[in-house]
Amino acid sequence: MLETARSHFFDEHQGTVSWTSAVNIFKDAGSTDDILKVVDIIGGGMCTPDSTKAKKEAILYLMDQEKYRLNALEVLKASILASEEEILDSMHDAFPGLDEAYEYLEEKIEDGKFSEKEQPSSKSSVRREKILEKFISIARNGAEEDHVEDYRWEQQYNGLNEGDSDYEEMRDAICPDLGGVFDSWMDVLHRWSDKEEANTLRKTLKGADLFYTVDGLADALADRYVS
Repeated sequence: MLETARSHFFDEHQGTVSWTSAVNIFKDAGSTDDILKVVDIIGGGMCTPDSTKAKKEAILYLMDQEKYRLNALEVLKASILASEEEILDSMHDAFPGLDEAYEYLEEKIEDGKFSEKEQPSSKSSVRREKILEKFISIARNGAEEDHVEDYRWEQQYNGLNEGDSDYEEMRDAICPDLGGVFDSWMDVLHRWSDKEEANTLRKTLKGADLFYTVDGLADALADRYVS
C-alpha cells in the first residue's frame, strides 16, 4: 500500500496529485520520511491552495516529533515570510507611492508631530487623522500628488458581475486573499506546541515595520483599496 502511494505521488502524477491527500496517507502510515519528501517537492513548486494546505498539515504533524520540530519551525518561518512578501509586493503594485509615503510618515514621527500609538485627546486624534490621510494620498499618487481618478482604482473590476458563475474565481484572481493566507500561517504558529519557540519566532517576524508599530496604519490603507 505504501509503495503504491509512493509510486502514485512521487513517480507517476506529480503534476496532478493532491498533496494534501499525500500528507494524510503518509501520516496514517507513520511515514515521516515521505512527508518530508512531500514538503521538499511542494516547496520548490508553484504555490496552490492544495500545496499550502498540505504544507500546514505536514508542519503540524512534524511539530510533535522532537527530531523534526525545529526543521518544521524553519519551514513555517519561511512560509510566513513568503506570504508577507507577497502582501508587500501587492501593496506596492496597488500603491505606487508607498515608499515616499513611508518617508513622509517617518519624518512626522521624528519631528514629534505624529505618534505611533493612538492618543486619547481629541486634538491629537484630529491631527493624527490628517497625517494618515496625507500618507494615503502620497501612497496612492506619489509625493507630487498628481491626482489619480477613482476609475483607475476601479477599472480592473469592470465586467465583473456578482451573478456570474465564475465571479468568485475572477475576483480572487484580481484581488487574492493574501491577508487570509498570512493569517492562516499565523494560526499555525499560534498552535505551535512549544510556546517559547513560537514567541521567539514571533519576535523575529515583527520588526520595526511601520505596519506593525503604527496603530491604524494598515487599516487606513486597506480602507482605501478597492476590494
